[in-house]
Amino acid sequence: MRNLGGYVEVVTDERAIAMELDVHRIDIRYSERVRRYIEFTNAVSVSKAVNEAAVRMTDLITQRVRQGGLPRSGMNPVRSAPNQSDLIVLLTQ
Repeated sequence: MRNLGGYVEVVTDERAIAMELDVHRIDIRYSERVRRYIEFTNAVSVSKAVNEAAVRMTDLITQRVRQGGLPRSGMNPVRSAPNQSDLIVLLTQ
């Protein structure tokens, strides 16, 4: 039988053998992409009120950025901002 990462039931003698195995802590080195994902999920795992406020502020910031360079009585300055997921992480930290 091939295990593709799911759970496999250990029965009979195999169970006793598995329970006797030594367990050692290992350090997991995450790629930069995985670290950013973990930071994002930790940042958005805050209270609902904080998350709603961060999303509202993110929307206001990106709206202001979109207006950059558009004509008005003068000229709005050209603006840039991080993407929304990065901005939410920054605001909730």
